[in-house]
Parts: sequence; C-alpha cells; structure tokens
Amino acid sequence: MKIRKFPAYLAAGAVLATAGCSKEKDISPQVADTPHRLVEEYLCTSQAIGQVSQIVLVKYLDLFKGYEDFAAYFINTLIEMLTYIQKQEFDNPDNAPWHIEQHYFTYRSVLAAGDSATLSGMVAYPMFNDSRQRPPLNGLTIFNDKVKLVDNTGQPGLEVAARAALNQAVVSTDIEGFGVQSDRWVPYFDAFTKGRQSIDAAIAAKELLESKGITFKSDAKTWNFGISLGGHHALGALKYYESDQCPQSVRDVLPDFRTYASICPIDVRNLFMEYTEKDQLEYPFVALMMVSTIFAVFPETQSEYSLEDFLSEAVNTGTVTIDSVTCTITECFRRKLMAGDPLRAVLKEVTGGYMRRILAPDMFDADGTLATDNPKSQLLLQTMEHVNLSRGWQPGHPTHLIYSPDDIVIYYNSVKKELDRFIDGGATIELEQSFGAHEFAGFMAIYKFLMDRQYR
Repeated sequence: MKIRKFPAYLAAGAVLATAGCSKEKDISPQVADTPHRLVEEYLCTSQAIGQVSQIVLVKYLDLFKGYEDFAAYFINTLIEMLTYIQKQEFDNPDNAPWHIEQHYFTYRSVLAAGDSATLSGMVAYPMFNDSRQRPPLNGLTIFNDKVKLVDNTGQPGLEVAARAALNQAVVSTDIEGFGVQSDRWVPYFDAFTKGRQSIDAAIAAKELLESKGITFKSDAKTWNFGISLGGHHALGALKYYESDQCPQSVRDVLPDFRTYASICPIDVRNLFMEYTEKDQLEYPFVALMMVSTIFAVFPETQSEYSLEDFLSEAVNTGTVTIDSVTCTITECFRRKLMAGDPLRAVLKEVTGGYMRRILAPDMFDADGTLATDNPKSQLLLQTMEHVNLSRGWQPGHPTHLIYSPDDIVIYYNSVKKELDRFIDGGATIELEQSFGAHEFAGFMAIYKFLMDRQYR
C-alpha cells in the first residue's frame, strides 16, 4: 500500500515530451501561463490526437485557473501519452483512419429490492474506416455513471476518447431509475447493487462486441473507474466482483480488475453525520438522493410514506425551472429533472443548504442530530447501514483512491476511518492525496486514470 501526494507535480524540470508530428516541437514550461495557447500551438492535428486535445481545451482547461504549472505538466504528459498512441498498430499517424463507434444495449441484472429486471448500457470502441482487420482490444473500461459516451454531435468525452485511442472498449451503465427502468426510484447510494449492475453490463458489452467479431487480447485488463457518486459505485463494483455472489465465470471474463475511485463516500452514514455538523451542504440535493435510496431499497415503504413526508415545507413548496419545466423542488426530483446547478441554487436559496432545513424537521432533535425515536429517521439510518460498503469488506484487488482535504462535498474525515482500516488490514490500495475542491480533485482522478503508465 502506498500513500502519495499530488503536489509533486510542481517539481521543476518535469520530463517533457515531444509530439509525434512531422516536425518535432520542444514543449517549454515558460508558456505555462497560457495553457490554451500551449494546447493550440503544440498538439498535433491528426484525428487521433485532435479528438482528445480539442476536448481537453474545451472541457477541462477552466479547471486549471490558478494551477498553470500543473496545466503545463498535464499537457506535456498528455502529449507523451498521445505520442505513444500514434505508434500503436491500429493507428496510422499519416491519416488516422479510425473513429469511435457506440452501441446501446440492454441486459439483465438485479435491482436494489432484489428482483430481476432489464437495464440499459452503452459501449464505445475504436474502429477503422477502411477494410483492414483491426487488432484485438487492449481491455475494457467500466464508467460507473449515467453518462453518454458520445454527445449529439458524435464528439466523445475526454475519458472515452483517450481510452478508445488506447484501443479499449468503454462501457457506460445506466442507473436504475433512469433508462428502461424509469418508473423506479433511484438507489443512488446502494453502491453494491449498482456495482453488480455495472459488472453485468460489462459482461453484456463484451458479448455484444464479440458478436461483431471484435476480440480482446489474452492479457486484456479491466479498468473500473468512477468519480464522486460514480467512485462510490466503482467501489461497489469491486466489492461485488470480490464477493461470493459474483460467479468465477464473471471474473474469468473480466480479468486483471483495477479500480480507480475518487472523492467518494465509503460509509454513507459517516458522511451524513458530518453533513449535519457542517454549516452548509455544497450539494444539498444529496439529501434528496439519500431519501430516494430508501424507497429503492425498501419499496414497501411507499405504502406508508411519500417523498414529501421526508422533506421540509420549504422544499415541498419551493419551485424550480429546469428544461423549461417549472414545478416544486420535490416534484422536480421525483421526475428526475436532475440539472445539478439550478436545483442546487434553488435548494440553497430556500434552505440555506442546512440538512435539517432540507429534511422534515421532526426527523431531528433540538441539537440537530437525527431523532433516533422518529420512525423516518430510523428508516434513513437503516438504509444507510444497509448500503454501507465497508461492512465486512476491504479491497483485495489493485485499487487507487484519491481524496482531497480541501473537498467540501465528500469530507475527508468521513472516509478516513475506513481508509485507515483498509490500510491497517493490508488492502492492496494506493491512497493519493489531492488538493483543491471537489471538481478539481475529480479531474485529478481523470488525469491519473488516463496517464497511469500501467496502460503500457
């Protein structure tokens, strides 16, 4: 087990790379104060590199404000990785004749309440534009989140483009409650069930690819990745993968399992308790997500309570407009109009972000702690204990965890106890301390995931 800290990125004289273009260029740290120009000037223009570099420019450089030294280091490393990609058998540096294909599929899995159902997923992978036979894929990456792999213009996200450029298939799994199971409550914090669904989706994706004649190398790896709630689900996937409930045949199909999880809860109850002690929640809709998990895990609860019973009058009567639809905050959440920024802004406005102003006031004692004699509070605590990832488990496969002491969404103290237990128990994890807020620490996970030299 290793513990590392990211600030090493500031070290002067970081190894710089040259791009695999017709004319080599020296990447100088002197231009670190203008990272946009660094990308525009020095990244190659072939399709393979262009796809990834343009997305870096558009999607992520805003996160570099105040971290220009790191921006230069990141871009240098990205060029190094892409130069490596250019040399691969399936990519021709002269005309980059490959593109990313995406397929939607359905598969069978188990829901939070234990019943079997059909869920949906998407898989993306690189393909040649001509008739040449493509080589076997290097591996498969599981993204534990409800994400589109390719947007409406066909442009892949940075994570997907980079992994596909590394000759990997990328699987995105739906969250129960969306997709083909849209009439279900979403078990946001039931990471073990969500993890099982991700594993089942990966198996189905592999079967789909193989039916299209796309094969995998004999030493192909399985990458299990997620940030924030997605990181929570990634840990759930690992716990399922290592459990007796996972057949050996599944582990045979998804070999060399490696997990990257960033700024995510382990024991949700610990996080909830810390939320109630802080002045504000940065993402107050997390409280609604916790309540939603109750109905998903214990559906019989719906005969006794409604969503409104768990929420304050301010939440039940306050209104929000999302996607041109105006309704109460509670109805917005019930209808899964989960545009984070508008919902967060309105919730903060009407509740101040305080947990006890978001949930029903009778669920709390005068000191702001959960009232243990209140049946709704008991149900919430029971649910959080039911979905506790750390209960009776610690990682046994290679696992990379990233946390930031500066994160005010997933408080480091809420996970430290379980991390210490993992470490003391000899778990095969690498714990990395990041810096910055939730979003920046999440980006650091993407950086580490994409740039890790294990891809070689």
